[in-house]
Amino acid sequence: MRGTIQPLALTFCLAVACRTGTDARAVTRAEKAMGGVFSVAAWSRDSASLVRAVNRAFATVRQADAGQGDTTATLDSLRRLVALRAGLRLDSGRAARGRALDRALGVLRGAVDSAILSIGGQYLIMTAGARRVGIADPDNSLRSLAQLSVPPGAWSVSTVSLVEQSDPVVDPRTGKPADRVRAVSVLAPAAAAAGAWSMAFYVLGCDRALALAASVEVGVLCADDRVRWSSNLDGRVTVTTDSAVATAPVPAPAPARAAAAAANGSTALVARSDSSR
Repeated sequence: MRGTIQPLALTFCLAVACRTGTDARAVTRAEKAMGGVFSVAAWSRDSASLVRAVNRAFATVRQADAGQGDTTATLDSLRRLVALRAGLRLDSGRAARGRALDRALGVLRGAVDSAILSIGGQYLIMTAGARRVGIADPDNSLRSLAQLSVPPGAWSVSTVSLVEQSDPVVDPRTGKPADRVRAVSVLAPAAAAAGAWSMAFYVLGCDRALALAASVEVGVLCADDRVRWSSNLDGRVTVTTDSAVATAPVPAPAPARAAAAAANGSTALVARSDSSR
């Protein structure tokens, strides 16, 4: 799984982003923040500017953690959007963490060539090339449930599952733990949006999540008894079955998918995964 960012290990992040160039310098730091661990791995050819930018990024997250750095209007608009589209009123903690990541990346821009920022199960990645993010299997956190190819640019991936959550996610409609989904990951240009929708979709379940994805302009990978994803992630999802990997460039009816896997020399079946239409 070389070249893949695993949600539980920053060391995988380092292996991915160090390809920015042989003369690039790296700074990696992590500290407790916002109920989790905020980490930064950043690369630049200008060491002095890089260190100053990373210091500013940590100061920004500390400010957000103290309750002074978040833009209330942004979080309120996300809450209203979730309430309107999903019929839920959720705690804004994930959106607030995402907003902190967005602000931290903002102060890094212009000073770094690439960067990977994270808090808990939320990642914000800025690179010139595509990167793969591993989604941990809730039944075995040492194994990937699937891998998601993140396009070049700045993108956030937020994952909610039993692996990423220290406490159960409560469905506000019932007051009971949400248990319809094994894991859900959201790909969005902003970490605040990815965080808010990943929590909402975990509560709503895969069918509703996939139906809403296009209207809220995010990509969704969702796992219950199978792994599915929204059509805007076609060609970006690799489903992992045991130790073998099945890649679905464009998910199709089961016979076509099986034939494509055989043509690619894969020994894994891909019938468990499909794309939402």
